[in-house]
Amino acid sequence: MSHRPEVRQFLLKNVTQHPKDLVSFAAQHFGISRQAIFNATRQLLEAQQILVTGKNRGTAYSLPTVHVVREVQPEANGEDVVWRELAAPVVEFLPENVRTIAYHGFTEMFNNGGPDQLDFSKTTIAVKRLESGADPLISRSQAKRLLQRLSRFEEVVLDFADVETVGPAFADEIFRVFAARHTDVTLTPLNMTTNVEAMVSRAQRALRAQMIHGPQLFEDV
Repeated sequence: MSHRPEVRQFLLKNVTQHPKDLVSFAAQHFGISRQAIFNATRQLLEAQQILVTGKNRGTAYSLPTVHVVREVQPEANGEDVVWRELAAPVVEFLPENVRTIAYHGFTEMFNNGGPDQLDFSKTTIAVKRLESGADPLISRSQAKRLLQRLSRFEEVVLDFADVETVGPAFADEIFRVFAARHTDVTLTPLNMTTNVEAMVSRAQRALRAQMIHGPQLFEDV
């Protein structure tokens, strides 16, 4: 049951109205166990479609906040083109009714005195949302989930608030492997602990060495 799309869509649709009782609210609605809802919630967390803060009774779920910036000229780009190419991909994971609301708000801003330039080049990612329970951020696969669809932006701000530590493979995948493959994307880490900063600095030094000596010295292990 937890894998059925309607359960995940229900969670996405109601997370804003039920941030603290989302699991029990969904379990009651579908008449299934809390564990089944937890499984669906974990899938959404891993897909970065929702985020979680706090633990136990203080747990709260929310939709991720994305700030994107790219300059366009309204007179040269129709609203349908700008929506389809720039805005729609940012909200593609949301329920249809939420995407509809976003579309109407976007077109109203685009056509009625909104900013002269719409900005879609920058996004901020809360790294904490990738953590599942007590599992630390140590693997390349975790880093790859974080990096999904981020190559479209010019700058990616990685907010490490409340992240105590990360593993060297996790940091290396982001700050060496991804950075080397996407040199047009600026990675900006913020709010790092001493441990996190050490891993990030290590990966950045490896990237600089790779740029000098070539990628053959490094393996993605």
